[in-house]
Amino acid sequence: SNTPVTGMTHNIPESELVYKLIAKTLYERVEFIRDLTLYRMYVNCFAPSEDPYFHTDGQGFTFLYYPIQRIHNLDDGGETFFVVDGDLMGIMPISNRMVIFDAGIMHKATSYRNDHRFTIAIKYH
Repeated sequence: SNTPVTGMTHNIPESELVYKLIAKTLYERVEFIRDLTLYRMYVNCFAPSEDPYFHTDGQGFTFLYYPIQRIHNLDDGGETFFVVDGDLMGIMPISNRMVIFDAGIMHKATSYRNDHRFTIAIKYH
């Protein structure tokens, strides 16, 4: 709340086919979410060289999907960093990868050096 705005988001309405497809697939494949409520799904976009901030997503679980974009080059950036037990750990933005994490974990996106970075965030509580 006290950091400058970075990135853009676009909510995916429940009526959209992609929302229904992702929700159904997760329900079928991830047993522990069946007792949880899907409360938000949206697209994140960061422009090249943007510098997002560390944050938490509150309570529950966040699923972060890296859509098929392009072949990832290690020097391009685009990782998602997590602070775990005082260490910084990163997940590379491999196309068609999904990471699931406790929404209370401190994390941040990094932008690509030369391209826009897109992810789909799915939130349960």
